[in-house]
Amino acid sequence: MQPPNLEQIDSLLRIVDREIWLITAAHNGQRSGLTATWVSQVSLDPERPVLLAGLSPRNYTTELVQQRGLFAAHLMTHEQLQLAYALAAHSGRQQDKLAGVQLSPHESGALILTECRAWFVGKVFRQQSTGDREFFWADVIAAGENAAGPALREQAFFQGLTATERIHLKELRASDALALRAAARLWRQQPTEL
Repeated sequence: MQPPNLEQIDSLLRIVDREIWLITAAHNGQRSGLTATWVSQVSLDPERPVLLAGLSPRNYTTELVQQRGLFAAHLMTHEQLQLAYALAAHSGRQQDKLAGVQLSPHESGALILTECRAWFVGKVFRQQSTGDREFFWADVIAAGENAAGPALREQAFFQGLTATERIHLKELRASDALALRAAARLWRQQPTEL
């Protein structure tokens, strides 16, 4: 069998036009947010709605989700493209990425963006580390809608960025992939039940 054409695979996977999500988390007076595309509804049961979020283990927000066991996931509008970029382009370890962002505290302790298409509060009930991602399964314990219209999607997001911004995000993604590649390989070598 021929080795896979990784360039072609990457190109074809980009056909998928995922929603842009902003994840917020807070714990012990610390808060942060990140931009994510690996967020999905993973339960067909309307009485038990579940979200699955795949986040980078290198992100400060991910650490806060792990510590608190709670996060808010926000679908963004097209008008929030620059906010989505800002949360993707910078680290929250040395700065408050949510400074200047209008937030409303939810009774659960989650931080809700007051301006977004829709929001969901997720209470984590399971976590799985795969080396290059931390996957969180979360019961949706609250949700709301703040705006009408379509949610911002990945292709529109990247098209709305400047060339410099696109290059910056691609460099961050490549750096993340390289830094986490060995951990992902180790995870794949662990025995599993099939």
